[in-house]
Amino acid sequence: MRISQPDQNHSGNKSPVGQNRNSMINRYFRQKCEERIQEVASSSKRFPDFMMATQPSGIVQFGRQVESEFRSIRKHFDKRRCQQELIVSELKRVLTPCGITVVPVGSFITRATPRTSDVDVVLLSTLDESKLGRKDENFYKTRMFEIIQLLFNDDECKRIFFYKFDDGRKREAQKILETRVPLLRLSPMNFKLDIQFDMTEAIRNSVFVRSCVMLDERVAYLHYWLSNLFRLCGIKGSQKGLFSSYHSLSLVIHFMQYQKHLDMKPVLPVMLKFDPLLKPSSSLHNVIKKLDENVCFFPHF
Repeated sequence: MRISQPDQNHSGNKSPVGQNRNSMINRYFRQKCEERIQEVASSSKRFPDFMMATQPSGIVQFGRQVESEFRSIRKHFDKRRCQQELIVSELKRVLTPCGITVVPVGSFITRATPRTSDVDVVLLSTLDESKLGRKDENFYKTRMFEIIQLLFNDDECKRIFFYKFDDGRKREAQKILETRVPLLRLSPMNFKLDIQFDMTEAIRNSVFVRSCVMLDERVAYLHYWLSNLFRLCGIKGSQKGLFSSYHSLSLVIHFMQYQKHLDMKPVLPVMLKFDPLLKPSSSLHNVIKKLDENVCFFPHF
């Protein structure tokens, strides 16, 4: 039984078996969580200890299934990863000569999730942080138009980013301006490419997460484990106002570097003290250089 995804048939649609099974699992976990919250509230036990005492076999089975899937996914991600790296290299080839710095961010660069998800990049017009940050809507509209024109005027990028899909549909560029961080969304190959403009928060967040993952491969595994648990409990889904992947990842990193556990030593050091590059005052140029380093992830998984 797979944990993180419902069963799918060959056409990519959810099968009735998978839908029924996940519905049953969600109802079961919600019921158990409601029961356990009431019981734990009246006891002196911590919630993890209480769950291990009352449902040890279920938790062990869940952990084994998640670990097995984590390993399986890692073995089969290379092809998609190569496609995504090609897309980023094409962006750099066209945009760098125009004075635009292309910085991949998010899970694509941090490897904090086992799956090769969609790609996020930040385009910087300068490395002077005093001139970067949030701008007005006209700035984003102008920049998006300029980027589309630059890519469309290059034959190879035109083919990759704007050529028709196999079913004849045109690959449209989406200008998403209503979100907290305005995006230009392109659809190369079989995934999404989200482009941000002059926003350094995603860059610094990514180098922080990447540093944690590089220090201990269990960061990615525990993130996958917790994401699956949240999904089974029905509390995962940022579009519905529930936990996002970034929330679950933040919880994992906090847990692994927390210094005052009663019964265990911290797994990660306090990252801001451990690596000066992670401090907000560090050079943006050096942060980007750190993200560009080619490192080997997950030698054991």
